[in-house]
Amino acid sequence: MANARIGRARKRLLALDPGLLRLSAGARTVLGLAGALTVLVALGAPQKGVLAGGFMAVATALAISEHHVRRQLTALLLGSSVAVPTLTLGTLLAVVPAAWGAGLLVVVLVGTYARRNGRRGTDLGIFAFMAYLLSQFAGLRPPDLPMATGAAAVAAATFATARFCVLPVRSRRRFRTLLEALEACRSDARRASTEPARHTGSRARRTERLLRRRLVRLHACTRLVQEFLDEAPAGSLPGGAAAARRAERAAAATWARGTLAILDARAGSARGPGPERVSTRGEAPLHARRPGTSPRAAPVWPWVRPGRTTRQALQVTTAVALALVGGHLVSPQLWHWAVVTAWVVFLRAEHTEDVLLQSGRRLVGTVAGVPVGYGLAVVAAGHEPVLAALLLGFVLGIFSTPPRRYWAVTFFITGALSMALTLQGALSAAVLLLRVHETLLGALCAVCAAVLVAPLGAGRIADERLSELLRVAGGLTGPGLVHDGPRCAGSSRDLRLSLEAYREAVRPLLHPLSLRRRERVRVRRTLERVETSIFGASCPVVPTRRPQFPR
Repeated sequence: MANARIGRARKRLLALDPGLLRLSAGARTVLGLAGALTVLVALGAPQKGVLAGGFMAVATALAISEHHVRRQLTALLLGSSVAVPTLTLGTLLAVVPAAWGAGLLVVVLVGTYARRNGRRGTDLGIFAFMAYLLSQFAGLRPPDLPMATGAAAVAAATFATARFCVLPVRSRRRFRTLLEALEACRSDARRASTEPARHTGSRARRTERLLRRRLVRLHACTRLVQEFLDEAPAGSLPGGAAAARRAERAAAATWARGTLAILDARAGSARGPGPERVSTRGEAPLHARRPGTSPRAAPVWPWVRPGRTTRQALQVTTAVALALVGGHLVSPQLWHWAVVTAWVVFLRAEHTEDVLLQSGRRLVGTVAGVPVGYGLAVVAAGHEPVLAALLLGFVLGIFSTPPRRYWAVTFFITGALSMALTLQGALSAAVLLLRVHETLLGALCAVCAAVLVAPLGAGRIADERLSELLRVAGGLTGPGLVHDGPRCAGSSRDLRLSLEAYREAVRPLLHPLSLRRRERVRVRRTLERVETSIFGASCPVVPTRRPQFPR
């Protein structure tokens, strides 16, 4: 009985955190941070050195997003080679505020533009921004440069020890855990797909939302498995491609079955286990139309038509410049909180609505974290071991929280900041209230930059994704959505990726807080029509034979 409960709890945890990637990353960060602080305190480093070491330990963990040991080590070496020069530059320019501000804008512009090189470019941009900002965050001056560089080296060494020696990543073991997580997500989605047809009214809508969340989780886990396999060094995962292909077939079958269950619930009809279609009589299939016949025009500057990366680089630089000026007006000492907010909300943001949502979530998390952080700091004041334990606990929460729950990530960041300020003896209610003001200012600067500087709306992205989806759906041929043949399996993968990309693009337009109600209704109907047309008119359902999951 106990073993069964432990097994169920483990499957549930794997479904929530595929491969335990976030939990293990949080554990390594906590070990690296604790090791860096311990070493620096034992060496008798001044407060600036301890602050710089702790800051760089967390920044290094945030910047490295690779999955495999070799790539992580390469990212650490490249990041250190970027962080040291930018830290040196920021420290030398700190005595001239105007020059330091100009240097910050250059670092932000180049670091954001580097995102066009994928994950590695994004990671190096984070290294550069964090290292440059550290010179002002810790109040460094040119005489402090050797001490700050040494503290950053200690942070990198303890991070490497925690990640590569104490809790190393074993590629084969991690891949097996990811496959187990994919099976757990598939089981959850399969169970949830039987619920919408059993209920009506509000209960049916709740079960439909639950099923959609589990299908999104299944899709994310499938992509994570494929990403992990693609980045693996040659020969490190023998037989991994075949196992991933079988697992993806099974996941695609469950994904299609769940989507059909949602369509059935909307149609108000119960479906048996046999393969059927959704009726679309009297309607021309969407995939039969010519995709992209009326794309929505992109509102851009009339004298420039920048690409996606250039567009975001201009927006982020403008937002940081506004936050830099406005933050100094609000607080000449703590203006960097506004700059960080204006910069960070553009991470993983693809269009204006994403920036708006990220800004709102960061503000909500900050407001929620202020009373909790201040209350815990007051209760634990004078007990440094308790404060240090709370600090490490908040850091663990930062890395263990899913990225979609960005408000919770910001909540833990605010709590960790409260503990750090208490250990320095600088915490007060006025300081935390000032953090809320600076966060609000940074969010407003980011939204203004996203709206005014070469804006790119979610509608434009949705139109492009819809055109791609219809192109993939129109090219589907063969006996079914999921088939043992490699060509049909590839087509199923392309269809799933395209449909989920379209759903992701329209998610901000379907947000309950969206003020454009007519737009929300129109997008929802378009999404329903697309799903009905693809699964009803163009593709038969999943075969009744259950695909075998690799053991």
